[in-house]
This record gives sequence, C-alpha cells and structure tokens, in this order.
Amino acid sequence: KLTARVRSSDVLRETLLEWGISPTRANLQHLAIVMNKGFGLGTLSHAVKNRIESLNADIVIFDGMRWESDAQLLKSFNKNLLIYVTASPKTRYARIKKRKEKAGEDTVSFQQFLREEKIATETHIPEIAKKADCAINNDTDLTYLRFEVKKLLVDIHKLGL
Repeated sequence: KLTARVRSSDVLRETLLEWGISPTRANLQHLAIVMNKGFGLGTLSHAVKNRIESLNADIVIFDGMRWESDAQLLKSFNKNLLIYVTASPKTRYARIKKRKEKAGEDTVSFQQFLREEKIATETHIPEIAKKADCAINNDTDLTYLRFEVKKLLVDIHKLGL
C-alpha cells in the first residue's frame, strides 16, 4: 500500500520560507496562531485536509496534530485512527537539538523549550491525546518505537481497518 505523510508544520514552513522568514519553532508557532486569529480557527487544518485529499495514497499519516480542528479533520475521514505518540520533555528536547529540523533548534535552551511548550499551538495536545484510539510512549529508542508501530499495524490489520 502507498503511504504518505502530511505535517501541519510543512505548510507553515513553506509559507515562512516563501516570505523569506526563518522557520524557527517560535516563528512556526506564531504563524499558526496568526492564521487562526486572522482567518478563523481551523485554517491550517483546512490546508492540511486539501493536501491529504490531493494525495494518491492508501494510508496517510497526519503527523503533529496540535489543534482540536486537526482531530476533527482526522475523524472526517471514513477510516481513521488517532495514535498519540508521546515522550518526556527531556527526551523531546534532546531529539529536537539532535534533529535540527527547525532553524535554531540546536541552540535553544531547555528553559526556552519548556516556555515554547506552553504556547497556544501546544496547549491543546493533552485534550487531543484523551481522544486517541491508542498511545505509544516514545521515551526509548527507534527500535522500540518501530516494534510498537508494527504491533499496532498487526492489530489494525486484524480489525480490518
């Protein structure tokens, strides 16, 4: 089966780059907030839905849900599964510094990281997590995560999803 991955942050990153603005974590968060305030709640989720619908994939992974509208988007598709993958703040901090996916992440302090975790784009995650069909703790290594995902895929296949 053909699989694709869509992330809200990709829409935000592309927008910032098009505008010549550095795609730092703070700028990505700020843009998402501005979009919701300026164009209405769910604006970013709508853009993600358009991307998902344009894909020719059997399975689409919507990675990085942050808003209630993201959860509603997921549930709007006939076959859907909300998987909450989480890790401790220290683990997430170490990974962002290593990954350097967003500009400046390799130099952000742990205190700044924790402050950014309290911004509006992050505060809805616990509520979305409560709606998850299942959860995976990702505090260990990639081997464990892959094992958990494979186990989950076997269960999904058994259920006919």
